[in-house]
Amino acid sequence: MRSKGFLLAAVPRPHLLYSLTKSVTSIAVGLAIADGLFSLDDRVVDVLPDHVPADISEQGRQISVHHLLSMTAGHRTDTLAEAWQLEPGDLVNERARRDSNPQPSDP
Repeated sequence: MRSKGFLLAAVPRPHLLYSLTKSVTSIAVGLAIADGLFSLDDRVVDVLPDHVPADISEQGRQISVHHLLSMTAGHRTDTLAEAWQLEPGDLVNERARRDSNPQPSDP
């Protein structure tokens, strides 16, 4: 089992956890909101200003924390693999650079 990667602790490389990440992220965001650090309506560019690319589109500037948590940021396809290749040290920056298609929406 270890050689097949079934025991995650035995494999010496990072693993994508996909849906588990959603739960951990939503808990962390909920705690940050409870602490008054930001709100669901805050724009991501305001919450993470150090990760905003210079060439971000106006559509990208409108994405809120709520859009990300509800998966309504306007990205029609999963671009994580491509973003990881282009900007492995700052996935937020690379994802923010991509235009929303056509725009963020209310869930």
